[in-house]
Amino acid sequence: MLNSKNIFVWGKNPAYTTIHTMQMINKARKKGSKLIVIDPIFIETAKVADRYIRINPGSDGALVLAMIKIIFDQNLQDIDFINGYVVGFEEFKTYIDTLNLEYLIDECGVAESEIRDLVKLYTDKYSTIYIGYGMQKYKNGGKRMVIRTL
Repeated sequence: MLNSKNIFVWGKNPAYTTIHTMQMINKARKKGSKLIVIDPIFIETAKVADRYIRINPGSDGALVLAMIKIIFDQNLQDIDFINGYVVGFEEFKTYIDTLNLEYLIDECGVAESEIRDLVKLYTDKYSTIYIGYGMQKYKNGGKRMVIRTL
């Protein structure tokens, strides 16, 4: 986190639940990092964030898929990393290509312009995503996917 330009706190409230992490976030912010909070509820951490994104409850997957679709459409993924370390990327990309961006936008309740701004922030090396337990409670939630960007 200390070396990140942007810290995404997604579905977690470290201001109340992991205050030691909030101390690290505050140190990073003093060094210039931006704090982006994504949550359906305006939590305590959102009060101090540089940006708060309210999503529809249970629509985290739709937002992340919309972000990935935009990343792929703009060729912002790190192909060298993918070729060296990722198994099943072509199948995943084929699946993403079948998704309708407008549907994903409608599902998550976040404006397309905001999602595109999130992609810009995320792909501006380097970013940290700090996820809460809710993100892990989906089918296959323990399997995380990281899309490295150029």
